[in-house]
Amino acid sequence: MQEPILIGGGKDNFVHDNLFIMDGTYAVTMDGRGLTWQGPNSEAGRALLSNYQRVLSSAPEALVRYPALRLDERRMWAPTGNRVRANRIVGGRLSKVASEAAQYLEQSTDNVVVAPGAPASEHAMRAAISRENLLSNLLFRSRAN
Repeated sequence: MQEPILIGGGKDNFVHDNLFIMDGTYAVTMDGRGLTWQGPNSEAGRALLSNYQRVLSSAPEALVRYPALRLDERRMWAPTGNRVRANRIVGGRLSKVASEAAQYLEQSTDNVVVAPGAPASEHAMRAAISRENLLSNLLFRSRAN
């Protein structure tokens, strides 16, 4: 897979605690959708906005209950609230982000990238997989009981 996670203009995506075994590519890609293309002046943007307004006008109580649904005209096309935290990447890179969208992606310092060919890469990969297997087994057993 060339781009395991693509954030294509969305809001509030949380990429957390993943293990990526890569081939030198990027684990997370974020494009400039809404900022550079498919924005308010495009056919897709106008259709999206029209449908959004139609749905909200049919259920005005939704805005009272969920005020975050209100349109912020200044940032409505910006991919806000996207976070990348606590991921492990072996043999690849963490992210490729369109320059227009870079200010909207929060990447924490607890992401771990092990470069391809690094002496510790096989050990790091095995340790990460062992940890994932242990956590999966514990989670499965707790749900089964």
